Amino acid sequence: MKMTDNKMLNKVYKGKLSTSEAYNQMFVKPVSYKKAQFVVLRLNIKEHKFMTLLLNTLFLLPTPIGLIKTILRKVATKNNEMDDETLAQVTELISVKDIALEVKSEDADIYIKTI
Repeated sequence: MKMTDNKMLNKVYKGKLSTSEAYNQMFVKPVSYKKAQFVVLRLNIKEHKFMTLLLNTLFLLPTPIGLIKTILRKVATKNNEMDDETLAQVTELISVKDIALEVKSEDADIYIKTI
């Protein structure tokens, strides 16, 4: 045990610190995720084959994450679909590496992966 651990145990013994707080300070480390650089996007719009071909050609190569964030901010603020807190959460989630999202609906199939 380290000296700081003894100090922590003394605080618990004297009642200045709860056991769960002491455990969290001694053993729980904050989790850090790797940042994503690119987004892979594949679309399949079922009734519009030409539009599917056009969009998949446009997004043939992985797209830089900064471009996706800029487009997302502009579209969300223009249409007032997301508040600032939700937009911040979505942009934070997009920034995490190795996240895959697959959406299947009656109209379209969408596959998004961050790399």
